[in-house]
Amino acid sequence: MLMSQVNNWHTFSSMGSCVTTSSGIQVSQSFGQQSMIGFSSNQNISVASGFQQPFLNVVSESREQETITVYPNPTVDIMKIQFSETTSGEVTLDVVDILGRVVKSSRPSVVGKEVQIDIRDLSSASYILRVTTNQTIINETIIKN
Repeated sequence: MLMSQVNNWHTFSSMGSCVTTSSGIQVSQSFGQQSMIGFSSNQNISVASGFQQPFLNVVSESREQETITVYPNPTVDIMKIQFSETTSGEVTLDVVDILGRVVKSSRPSVVGKEVQIDIRDLSSASYILRVTTNQTIINETIIKN
């Protein structure tokens, strides 16, 4: 006997507004949501019902994303991480196993655009190298032979 499951996904776009009445009651609503929503406030009493997305302010920055090159990959001992830009400040290197556990962590000194981490004490496996700088967090898959 063959059994299968069909998942139906529905997308509702949300848009709405916020209005303050002449008596000081604030009402906000969203369209595209499946429940009635609202918020009112008068003196020291506030009432809210339903679910509403918060107002969102998006700030765009034209700065290019920093990238890294990890080599040699795979390796048996020392792994080098080269940054696309000169990195200043603190850098944290975390090696994360398949279960999400941090099995090694290092805060090496940055020399120009390069740092390194010694992974010879780790078992042969695939790991995630999480590189954290003041500007970004980058994850790369690494292989320890």
